[in-house]
Amino acid sequence: MAVSYSTKKCDSCGGSLVYLPEKKVWQCRYCGQEIVREETYDGLFTIKNVARQCIVDTAYRRMEQANQNLTECEKIDSSYIGTLIARICYRLIAAITPGACREEEARGMFQRLGNDFQTLSARGPEPDDEEEAMYEFLAASDSASDAFALLTLVFDTLGDSRRAESFAARIEPAKIYSRECNKDLLTFALKRQNMELAAAIVSNTANLDTHSALDIVLDKAPDIEGKAGMAARLLEAGAYTAQDQRRLQEYLAGGDSCATKAAVVVASRGTGATPDMEAILTHVLSQTGPEETSAVLDAVCTGSLYDSELYELLEYALGEKAEKAVLILSKIAASGQFAVLNARQLELALAGGQRSVQERLAVWEALQQFRFDAKAVETVVSRYLCEGADAPEDRRTLLEQLLPRLEVIPPASLERYLLTCTLDGAGKPELLRLLFSLEKMRPSFYNGALGKYLRKSPDEPEVSRAVTQALIEAGLTLDAGDLNELICREGMDPNEKVELLRELEKNGCTVRADALSVYLERCCGSYSEALFAYLFEKTSSISERALANFVLRCAGESAAKARNAATLAARQAAPFGTSVCQIVHLSHRVSCNLMQAYLLTTADPYETSSALLQAMSASARLAGEIQVDGSTVRLKKYVKENRGSLTPLTEQLCEDNRLFSMF
Repeated sequence: MAVSYSTKKCDSCGGSLVYLPEKKVWQCRYCGQEIVREETYDGLFTIKNVARQCIVDTAYRRMEQANQNLTECEKIDSSYIGTLIARICYRLIAAITPGACREEEARGMFQRLGNDFQTLSARGPEPDDEEEAMYEFLAASDSASDAFALLTLVFDTLGDSRRAESFAARIEPAKIYSRECNKDLLTFALKRQNMELAAAIVSNTANLDTHSALDIVLDKAPDIEGKAGMAARLLEAGAYTAQDQRRLQEYLAGGDSCATKAAVVVASRGTGATPDMEAILTHVLSQTGPEETSAVLDAVCTGSLYDSELYELLEYALGEKAEKAVLILSKIAASGQFAVLNARQLELALAGGQRSVQERLAVWEALQQFRFDAKAVETVVSRYLCEGADAPEDRRTLLEQLLPRLEVIPPASLERYLLTCTLDGAGKPELLRLLFSLEKMRPSFYNGALGKYLRKSPDEPEVSRAVTQALIEAGLTLDAGDLNELICREGMDPNEKVELLRELEKNGCTVRADALSVYLERCCGSYSEALFAYLFEKTSSISERALANFVLRCAGESAAKARNAATLAARQAAPFGTSVCQIVHLSHRVSCNLMQAYLLTTADPYETSSALLQAMSASARLAGEIQVDGSTVRLKKYVKENRGSLTPLTEQLCEDNRLFSMF
């Protein structure tokens, strides 16, 4: 503790005391008695010293020490102007400095800071004698510039520009030793375009975080005289290393003039942070017109370029507008530089962006001055086929020019196009026909592609059907499993599907013996007699579930259903009508045999229903027990109890089969 007092409360009433500077005595807030308090000094500090030390500690972000000194100031005289100013400085910095106080304390600290600032502002727009005396006291110390730097920043933040400017005038930048203040004061100077002050701060590199300072100069300094010089000074001081190369590249992408950017790039040489050639070309050369571009290229292409520089220049050209790209490519070719273009560089020529299809074709022609192998062209064209995000008509125009350069599309590329690309929309089938017109395209190269497409088609149903047709026309086939997928595929006209199946047979496909069984198990809800008839001739086995689905859920011609069901039943092991079924009837869960399930749920015509029940009666019992919601009950009892809720057809069939009789 720097200063203490022998009396802290009123001797008469015990009330708190307030200091009267004009009388240099203390007065009780309650009874008004005036008291002389005797100070006891430790021989080192007065309240001015404590307040100054609080400000200096805050400038150096020694927040714990600053808080202790502020507490001392409060104890000595909470109303003293130095205490108020120290409190304003401490509270602002503590509130905005991570870790200086808890988050919940920061909100209250901002409110108290506002109250303190209002108290100071109430004293008048200009410092009074007491306040000025405090500043003169600060100016006499070795830490004066640190203190005034902090005061400048604090009052600038609080919006008191008059005080902030007066404090800034008292600063000697070379004598600011707080790195935090130097960094923030640099931002202050650049905000006011005070380039003289900013340059002086930058020159104080021994007491400056040069890395942060260079970030500030690049981001916040206006593009006027002096910016490039400050950046160069900081780069010379080691502000950036090789790890900061990307940071300088980001700066080049900004809006400063080409001259300033060039000066920064020159200054960065030897630091390891120099931007790569691509960034220089993109963000400096990109701002030049045709004549300037030609002159720059003449200089760049003089002599042999390093491979990395050459290919970066090529890629830059391929990313520019067509006119500029063709100019750069011609300059490089004329200079005699040897280059073999890879697939990535060819892709850049086909990239969209600002170039039309005709412009891209012009760039593609200019590339013919360089060497590249057929495999690279195959890779590029295949990738564009799958990913080129142009309008369908533009894709067609480009591919019609590019595909004749190939003999074949790799199987993986064709599958990728089929399974992932929807860019061509309704034009996809015609584009497939164009692909299969290539010289060495053979259907046998693409085994499995049609099956994968049927399972994972990304296209709309109408387009998918047309694509499937185009692939079959090209000679592609399906294995037995994929053929079943086609048979069960939703969204196709059954007659059209039958025609496709017949064409696939011509390509060598064979329908599996269980095809009809799979179809009835999966697609009875979209049952087609035409498809059933096609598969019926080729099927030798049927599952119980398929037969049950056919009997219970497939509606067909009255004359044919009973006959077909009996024929299918002969191809399975279980006697017709005895297989166990699970149905929902009148909101009940019912477990019964097929014959009973059909009786309860049939929607077929009466003649068909009667014929089917007659066919199943040879091996199945109609009047046996069933399970209703887990309870066993005889069918006769169930239908009697629910007679009023049965359909007229089911009721008639029950009458025919004497289920309502007593015996």
